[in-house]
Amino acid sequence: MELRHLAEAEKAARKGYEINRNDSWAHHCLCHVLQTQCRFKEAVEFMEGCSPFWDSCSSLRYSHNWSHVALCYLEGGSSIGKVQEIYDHQMCKELQKDDAVATDVYMDALRLLLRFDTRDKLDQFLDRLKILANCLTDQFYDEEVRGLTLNLMEKEYEANVSSLQLNEEADQCGIASIDVKAIPVLQF
Repeated sequence: MELRHLAEAEKAARKGYEINRNDSWAHHCLCHVLQTQCRFKEAVEFMEGCSPFWDSCSSLRYSHNWSHVALCYLEGGSSIGKVQEIYDHQMCKELQKDDAVATDVYMDALRLLLRFDTRDKLDQFLDRLKILANCLTDQFYDEEVRGLTLNLMEKEYEANVSSLQLNEEADQCGIASIDVKAIPVLQF
């Protein structure tokens, strides 16, 4: 698929799905093909039909597959409310599990928020961005998560939408601190 051999990629994904209909990787691969071809409705219907098999998946697979569903709704022109529902009740639901890997969920959340940012619709997700930023400041996270988070927060700051303040100092790990006192604690 990466080389735009979409017909072959779709055939392989469907073959994988035929071999094991419960395979979340096969679901993911076919969704990528459908999404790349702008077949958003078909992708959503397929993924939602497969979603009962994801409950036993790792945080990475669970939240990532749901992020594809949210992106297909977004790209397909559905309401922002539908995307927010998936973000709140599917992707973030994963964080309630005892064995959840929070950074996997945070990465998918950030990717989805970046899509809103590129469409100048991030203002409809600012409450969720603030919650996510608050979570990330309480944990050590890798360079990619740090970069995405700071990029989104800097955009918000530049737009004077929020009173987020980035400290100029970096901690000993090289991660910029964020004044979490400026971020209201929100619950959803």
